[in-house]
Amino acid sequence: MTVPGRVRLFHTVLGPADAPTLLLVHGWGGDGREWSPHAEALADHFRVIVPDLRGHGRSEVPAGGNTPSEMAADLAALIVALGTGPVIAVGHSMGGQVANLLGVHHPHTVRSVISLDPAHGAHGAEVDRIPARLAEYREGCARAAASFVAGAFSPKARRDCGPRTCAPCSEYRTT
Repeated sequence: MTVPGRVRLFHTVLGPADAPTLLLVHGWGGDGREWSPHAEALADHFRVIVPDLRGHGRSEVPAGGNTPSEMAADLAALIVALGTGPVIAVGHSMGGQVANLLGVHHPHTVRSVISLDPAHGAHGAEVDRIPARLAEYREGCARAAASFVAGAFSPKARRDCGPRTCAPCSEYRTT
């Protein structure tokens, strides 16, 4: 979902629309899939929103503004756009920092905050290096994906598929 003035955030929403809402916020370098087992278990009793923070997972990667404060502002805009607030914000690691900032800077969107092992220690040179670390992470993910695709769909891999239909191979085998 793209909210005017904010980045496009990928998110999943589970559970009954009339239940209390949980916002599950992942940590640095991860994405919402980290919460999958928890989200599924909690969806019987809660409305569960699981976003990928800006620059992570399937969300947009802006050239600048990749700070916990901006991530909190993105989440506030998402909550308003979905009409699900106030939420119980649960954050792990850097997500705990983002959830805390959400509560401090956007209190109308939050009922309560639960921070699990929050990361509040970055300062000085470490903070200055965050954009470069995020770029390195994205480049590493792109290289790993390219390597996987090259190996998985190579001519040798297609020959070794065995007796099954393999749509990505563009070669339908019956033997």
